[in-house]
Parts: sequence; structure tokens; C-alpha cells
Amino acid sequence: MRKVVFIDVDGTLYKAHELSLKDSIKEKLKEASKQVDLFISTGRAYNVLTCLNDVKHLFKGFVVSNGSIVIIDNEIVFEAVIDKSLKNKLIDCAKTLNATLALLTHEHIYTNTINEYVDRALTPRDEGSLVDLNGYNFEDIKYNMGWTFEERELIEKMEKSLPEFDFFKWGQRGADIIVKGNTKAKGIQIVLDKLGYDLKDTYAIGDSSNDVPMFKLVNTPIAMGNGTEDAKQHAKHITLTQDEGGIEFALDNIIKGIW
Repeated sequence: MRKVVFIDVDGTLYKAHELSLKDSIKEKLKEASKQVDLFISTGRAYNVLTCLNDVKHLFKGFVVSNGSIVIIDNEIVFEAVIDKSLKNKLIDCAKTLNATLALLTHEHIYTNTINEYVDRALTPRDEGSLVDLNGYNFEDIKYNMGWTFEERELIEKMEKSLPEFDFFKWGQRGADIIVKGNTKAKGIQIVLDKLGYDLKDTYAIGDSSNDVPMFKLVNTPIAMGNGTEDAKQHAKHITLTQDEGGIEFALDNIIKGIW
């Protein structure tokens, strides 16, 4: 059985708001894909992965929306849906706090407002994927995950009011909102169960708190040099920073059997 490597996107493969990956990363992914199976494991929805269009064919699958959707060989094999009562509680909380909120499906991002920050945070994306509801009029749709685009203080108020959800924060502004139990680790476990990888042959590369669950699951967790302290604390190896070629260095060590 081949080794399998689960790779985060933001802060790992990709720098926010760039249009595509560096050529050196594309070449290393191409080289690695001949020897190991590659999976993306990200908090992003699939429709906000246009930055990877040039290399998507190199990946055997995608664990997206923090494990809420799992895709193997271009087929959705698992999809978690936010319970209707929890969805309504989340919407009511956002209304009370006058917070920006987006709810995600595989194909669309439904948001109560589009402002400059929301547009920038979700760029680049598939054309037509962002739907402006002009308010909190979220339809009765099966959503997988939420996003908010607020300052840390307001996010913490939402978090206190919504103990049924985990909030993975992005720096000082913005957060993934996931029903407790839906993590990258859950999505990765589905991949392992379906494809039969040996746990000793599993690797993950990431940089932040939403990568910690998958770091705890795989045999060889690798944190980026630019990663957060909690990511580094749960890693077996720490690679170089993104600017120094951290993903290339990590993949090189994996395919050469050094790590």
C-alpha cells in the first residue's frame, strides 16, 4: 500500500489571495504524486479551491469544509449536514449580534452580506459560487459548515452562545464554524477506512489549530515553520516556513523516506 499525505491549503500550500501555487510547489506535487497518494485536507469549501486548479488532478481526493465533505476519485463519499435546529440557532445568534455569516454547500456559499472583506476572503473562487442573500434569509438547504467574517471579540461572543459548534479562528478576523465532531480527522478516517491505508503510512502537513485533529490521528504530523504554536506542539516534525519552501522540503523528506 502506498503512503498517503494529507495537505492543508492556507498557510501550507498557498498564500492568501494569490491566484495560483508557486511553480516549485507544483513541480514537487507532481513528483510526489508518482510515489504517494495526495489528498487536500482544508477548511475551505471545494468551490473556493480555484487556486489549485492547475494541480487538482494530482490529488486522489479532497477532505474539505473541515471534514464535512470527503471526495475520493471525483466522487463525494461522505457529506455531513448541519441539523436544522442547530442551523436556526446559528442564524438567530448571528442576527442578535449583527454578525456576518456564510453557510456552505459543496457548490455554493450563501452569505447574509457581501462586503470588501468577505469578497477578498473568498477570492479566488468558482464563478457564481457566492450567493448574496441580502440578509439572514437562509433557505432550507442542506448546509455543511459556516463561516463568519468578524473581529475576534464578536466571534468569541458567538462561540459562548453556540456550544454545539467549534470555532476555528483565522488570525484576528474570521472563523470556520463547524458542528462539534466534524473535523479534518473525521474526514481523514473515512478515507483510511474506505481505501485501507495502514496508519503507519499516514502523513499530514498543516499550520494551524484546525489541523491539530488530523495531527492527532496520522502517524507523522508535520507543521509548517510559519505554523501556530498549537500546531507545532502536536507535530512530529517541523518543516521550513512557507516562504522558505516548507512544503517542498516536507514532501521531499517523505518521498525519500527520511520522515
